[in-house]
Amino acid sequence: MTRVVPFALTLMAYGVSVLFVGGLTWAVAPPGASAVTALIIGAGACVLAVTCAVLALRIRSQRVAGMIGIHGGLALPLVIAIGPAMRLPSSFDGARAFNAAVREQPTIVSRESLADKSKPHPVAYQTVGLGGVGALSVFAFVALLAQRPRAEQRVEVREVVPAASAGPAG
Repeated sequence: MTRVVPFALTLMAYGVSVLFVGGLTWAVAPPGASAVTALIIGAGACVLAVTCAVLALRIRSQRVAGMIGIHGGLALPLVIAIGPAMRLPSSFDGARAFNAAVREQPTIVSRESLADKSKPHPVAYQTVGLGGVGALSVFAFVALLAQRPRAEQRVEVREVVPAASAGPAG
C-alpha cells in the first residue's frame, strides 16, 4: 500500500489542479463567452481522478478495483490531454485573428460585440487554459508513470487453476 499512496496523492493533486485551471479559465473569460465548459470539464476530470485515486488505494482489499483505479488513473491524463490537443490549434488561430483585427482597428470588446460570431472575438483565455491543461496532463502522466514500482517490486497474485483432465475420471 505504501507504493500506492504517492500515486493516489499525485492523482488527486492532478484532479484538483485541472479543476483549478478550469475554474480560472472560466473566471477570466470575457463577458458573454461560453466558458462554463471549462469549469464542467475541470470538475469532471477532478471527479474521475479522485475516483481512480480512491479505487487505487483499495488495491490490498479489492485487487480488481485497485487495478482499475491504477490503470484508469494512468490513462486519465492521456485521455484528458487529447481534448486540448485537438482544440488548441483552432484556439490559436482564433487568438491570432482577434489580435490582427485589433491591430488593424482598435475596438472595445463588449457583450454585444461577442454576440456577433462573424467577427473575431477574444479567445486568449481559452488558449491559455487549453495549453495549461494539456501540459499539466502530460506532466501528470510522466509523474504517475515514474511512481510505478519496478518489476521486481511488484506483488504478483496468481490464482491456481486446476488443469483439466485428459479423459473422464473413473
